[in-house]
Amino acid sequence: MKLFLSYARDDADFVHQLAEGLRDDAQHQVWGEGRSLSNERWWDMTLDQIEAAECFIVVLTPRAAASTYCLAALDYAIQWNKPILPLVLRMSDMPPALVDAPVVNVAGSLAETHMAVERALSRIQVLRYQGEFGPPARVPARPAQPELQPDDPDYVFEQYHAAEEAAAVGNMDLAERLFGKVAEADPIGLGALANSRLAEIHHVRSQKTAYERIEKLVADPETFENAKAAWRMYLARYGRLYDPRNFTALFTDRSGKTAPLKTRPLNKNEGGN
Repeated sequence: MKLFLSYARDDADFVHQLAEGLRDDAQHQVWGEGRSLSNERWWDMTLDQIEAAECFIVVLTPRAAASTYCLAALDYAIQWNKPILPLVLRMSDMPPALVDAPVVNVAGSLAETHMAVERALSRIQVLRYQGEFGPPARVPARPAQPELQPDDPDYVFEQYHAAEEAAAVGNMDLAERLFGKVAEADPIGLGALANSRLAEIHHVRSQKTAYERIEKLVADPETFENAKAAWRMYLARYGRLYDPRNFTALFTDRSGKTAPLKTRPLNKNEGGN
């Protein structure tokens, strides 16, 4: 079957293990929400997958039940008359649309979860063959991508993970902006961690700027000695981990010590008493 998995981000580890079993052991096609600000089409891709799915599985936890994204995806699946399979991972308030839906408790082992889900999918497959989940009479209009507001329960959590994703792909401008939003919205909780990540970003930027300054000094023979001095200060502040041009070798003598600065002799008009 073609399955769509809807879940809250903090349940990703469980969902990935579940999806792996459904793919490898039962040969299902499994899709899931790929929320990522680095992919501008993620919401359109999500809607594509819901439309093509033969069953919409929602992993229920308190966060998922309150998630703007999860609820929007669920609503669209219902409009398409998709069979809905709620998996209760942690007890939570049931979304109104699922109050009468049969649920599967998946708090046991992963093997037990796979068996329970397979039994439920078999029942759904029979209902599909009987025509229970035919296409809607009218194609639903595609909803716009949900926009989270600072008072949304998902806002801080989603912004933080989007910032980490942006940092992972090297989009530091976006990461810095998103970490800043988290720090402003939740200064005591995730905001403290966001501030720590901001400090790391600023440190890396400062390091690269200092390194680029040394590169320019090295390129000019007249400022080569100044480059040595700048390199000593760089090492004291940043260490040797970031050294793409291998200045460590350039400024190190055969004894393994950082080469000393060469000083020119004073002329008669310079110097002290």
